[in-house]
Amino acid sequence: MQMRTHETGGAERRGRDIMTTRGGNRRGTRLVRWVVGRGAMVALLLSLMPRGVVAVAATAQGVVATIAVGNDPYGVAVDPTADRAYVTNENDNSVSMIDTSRDTVIATITVRNGPVSVAVNPAIHRAYVTNESDRSVSVIDTSSDIVVATIPVGNSPFSIAVDPVTGRAYTANVVSNTVSVIDTGRNIVVGAIDVGDGPAGVVVNQAARRAYVTNYQSNTVSVIDTGSNTVVDEIALDALSNGIAIDPATDRAYISNQDDNSVWVIDTRSDTVVATIGVGVTPGGIAVNPAAHRAYVANENGSGGDSGSVSVLDISRNADLDARRHASRRRAETPR
Repeated sequence: MQMRTHETGGAERRGRDIMTTRGGNRRGTRLVRWVVGRGAMVALLLSLMPRGVVAVAATAQGVVATIAVGNDPYGVAVDPTADRAYVTNENDNSVSMIDTSRDTVIATITVRNGPVSVAVNPAIHRAYVTNESDRSVSVIDTSSDIVVATIPVGNSPFSIAVDPVTGRAYTANVVSNTVSVIDTGRNIVVGAIDVGDGPAGVVVNQAARRAYVTNYQSNTVSVIDTGSNTVVDEIALDALSNGIAIDPATDRAYISNQDDNSVWVIDTRSDTVVATIGVGVTPGGIAVNPAAHRAYVANENGSGGDSGSVSVLDISRNADLDARRHASRRRAETPR
């Protein structure tokens, strides 16, 4: 697949199907954003809480604070260098700024229609918000907390990831079936990359110069070379994929599988699935804390009931198991 310099419209019906799957109250497959701040895993369990409420959980897996924000909070990102968290309020068209040292909202920033996801680049004091209904990205100056630019992107931008090394941001556009590439220095789109059907999640592995995109409807992961901005591989998953996170320390990607309530583990060096881990019902958002060797998975329906849950995975044990499995396979294949 080659990089294009313009966005295409895509099939509106395919995008609406994804929106419908997320549920009438927009809870079905909501992406939950996880962030690391001040040496602890701070989890804002947006899809598991009532409207207008954010729960903050520390590494002990206990809720330490509940913060009132806007209507229908959706995505969150943290700037650990400034003790700030940014929460998108989808039905308020706003972003709540939280002082994480005091767990209080200190500002509300108006953006465009339907803000969903947010990513922060602390190095240049910017936050980037995808406005799903407006086909745009709002750029917030986090030092002044004002919107300094609005960037047109593809149809229904859902997730966004920033690569501070290259100065690029990547938005997964659900209806366009593309990923928009943003030059964050100039705040313009410099191209679009064709991916699979219904791209929902996107993450960047800076060290490997790769971006990974979960395609919700084609059940694949598109692997993008961020140097050339071209798709270099497609990983078939054969199930409903949504949330994705990277552990750069082990070159592993973790993807939630909503069809059989599990998490796939992908070796990003070979772009192959090396393990499957069972979790709760309807897993969605997922994130990794490399320092603690833990992955956290938000399960919309918990263990099968109405309330949600979070699965905590020991990914160091998974990596050891994977290594033993491959060593055993090599011994079995070695002629005697």
